This record gives sequence, structure tokens and C-alpha cells, in this order.
Amino acid sequence: MARVLFINGGSEGHINPTIGVVQELISRGEEVVYFCIEAFRERMEKTGASVRTFDGQRLIKAFISGGRNYVLERVNGLLLTADIIIPSVLEQIEGEHFDYIIHDSMFGCGHLLAHILKLPAVNSSTSFVQTKDSFDKMLEPLFTEVSPEIAEPIKHKFNSLTAMMKEKYDVEIHSPYEVFCNPAPLTIVFTTREFQPDEEAFDQTYKFVGPCITSGFTQETFVSCNRGKRPYLHFTRYRI
Repeated sequence: MARVLFINGGSEGHINPTIGVVQELISRGEEVVYFCIEAFRERMEKTGASVRTFDGQRLIKAFISGGRNYVLERVNGLLLTADIIIPSVLEQIEGEHFDYIIHDSMFGCGHLLAHILKLPAVNSSTSFVQTKDSFDKMLEPLFTEVSPEIAEPIKHKFNSLTAMMKEKYDVEIHSPYEVFCNPAPLTIVFTTREFQPDEEAFDQTYKFVGPCITSGFTQETFVSCNRGKRPYLHFTRYRI
């Protein structure tokens, strides 16, 4: 039986798709220790995982403090969460053994933790995946269209944060892509290859498994409302 360290963030779209994965791992005899924010503790405990948490409010505050206008600012925000997530995880698992780590593709500093702990890693991607080339194209406007007065402090912040990661945790970050996309030797993608843009760019280390739907995730109340000309659907009280 293997012990699995699962690192996730704090939003529905990143947590819910992993529920079935955790249930399946546990049904196969794996022991899963799952890190997320407190709001999702009960939901994940029902899978059979051992749930541990970090401070969700501090996490959100740190992420937002990086800035919201440019992609590199969001990368900086993710790096600012490292001093919240990494010490908390390392403290809570001190002295424990894990066989591998599964981490979210966008949150949780998973790529950094995998290197710190020297664990084989699996990337959990609940959205479309990106190559480094496609991600770098997203960064280009900051370098080509934005004035140096705005762009240079953002780039300097990234460089200072990566230097801090090296000094504090002995982990080298070679590009913003590593921070934003958390690459790993194996990536699970919760969509089909046919829906993935530029799908031919992704080799067999990317497993397009489709949506992960479990019988235990049901809605107890469904309300259909119509405000004005646009109908909308309102879901309340979810049971896992």
C-alpha cells in the first residue's frame, strides 16, 4: 500500500474533479493525505482521505497581493503563497513517509513541494493544459507592449521571489511556466484529447481521462429561476 500526498488549493473547480480520483485510490488500498483549505475538509474526508489544511484566507490574500493585471503578476501571487503553503505542509508531515505526490496544476506550490520532498509527481489539471511555448506567448505582451515603468518592477519581483525560493528551500525556478503550470512527469487532464487546443503538442505523459463524475456527488435541491430575459439555474445544498 502506497502513501499519497495530495496538494490542492481552495476552489470548487480544482477540488471537485479530484474526488473520484481519491475515492479510486483508496478503493485500491492507497492511503491518501489530502491538503486543502478548511472549507473542503468534510467533503474530502467523506472520500476516506486524511485531510489536513492550511490557512485559506492568508492564501487568497497572498495570491491577490501579487497583482491581477498581467499574467506574470499572477505568477508572483502564486509564489507569494509559497511561504504559507510550504512551511505548513512540511510541518504537518514531518517524519512521515510518502511514496508519491499528486498536486494541482495551478495552486498549492505542488511543483516546488515535489522537488523539496524529492517525490515522484503527478500533475492534476482540471483545465486545459499548456506547453511552455503557449504559456510564454501569454507573457509576451508584458515584455513587448507594456511600458518599462510598469513591466520592470513586475519582472524584478519575480526574480526576487525565485531567489528567495532558492535561499529558503533550495529549489531553483527556471521559468514562470513552472510556477503557473506545475509541470510533472505525468499529467492527468480532466477533459478529452479532442477538446484540448493544439492536442498534438502533448505526448503520452499527458493522460486525457475526461470528467471524473462519481455517484456520491449529487444535488439535493435544484431551483430554476428566471430574472428578466435570461434564465439561470441556482443550485443549493450539495451532498458528497
